[in-house]
Amino acid sequence: MSFFFALRLVLSSTVGTDDVEQVIFAQDWALRYNPSQPPFYTWILYSLFKVFGVGLPALGLLRYGLMFTALVFSFLCARRLIPNQRLATVAAFSPLLIYYVGWGWHQGFTHTSLLIPACFATFHAFLMVLDTGRTRDYLWLGCALALGLNAKYGFALFAVALVLAALTDEQSRKRVLNPFVGLSLTVAAALVLPSLAGMGMSLDSYGDVYHRTMEMESPEGYAEQVAVGLGRLALSTVSFLSPLWIFCLIFFPQGLRRQALPDA
Repeated sequence: MSFFFALRLVLSSTVGTDDVEQVIFAQDWALRYNPSQPPFYTWILYSLFKVFGVGLPALGLLRYGLMFTALVFSFLCARRLIPNQRLATVAAFSPLLIYYVGWGWHQGFTHTSLLIPACFATFHAFLMVLDTGRTRDYLWLGCALALGLNAKYGFALFAVALVLAALTDEQSRKRVLNPFVGLSLTVAAALVLPSLAGMGMSLDSYGDVYHRTMEMESPEGYAEQVAVGLGRLALSTVSFLSPLWIFCLIFFPQGLRRQALPDA
């Protein structure tokens, strides 16, 4: 991380398009900035600007600090799922083989650079809840959920996917339907409240963002739109995970084979 941070400072003094927006927004503190994104990332950058001044050092410190955090939580998740420490380390760094992550992070991630470690942190907290189900695990899950929702609104889809996956397994379902989940949700709601406070200032702006995002551009019928959407989803999944999936096929082909379950 230190090498990339130093390289970024040496090679160029310019910032990316999204960074320009954030540099402008982070000059002052406000309850809301761009209605399409939560303000939490900008608040962090505002704090760093107050300490280090406005410039690349503060931007780089935030970006690569979040990248380091993401890799730490990625490793913690891998260690809980993979007994072999070497394989766990390989798995932890494997997201860097996703072009959008490994290259895009250096180029211009802003809110996404906060979203990625938030997803790994939430997955780690979720694994702890499923594994032990202690009160502190549910508290940690609430904090991680809040971090994700404060990073990007789209994080909610990731959280819902985790819950739906857990509901398919009997043991996991007991943890998810545990009353202590209410504690997680309460903590998350309390920590997200400051970011949501600005939404009440201009609900029309958030409504416009929603309609622009969900607007149907194609005049085709519903069935055709569903078919096109599913096709794009499949193509996007393959392209997004490139070239990681290619490396997995080459070096870990056994992952395609169904593993026999141990006898009860």
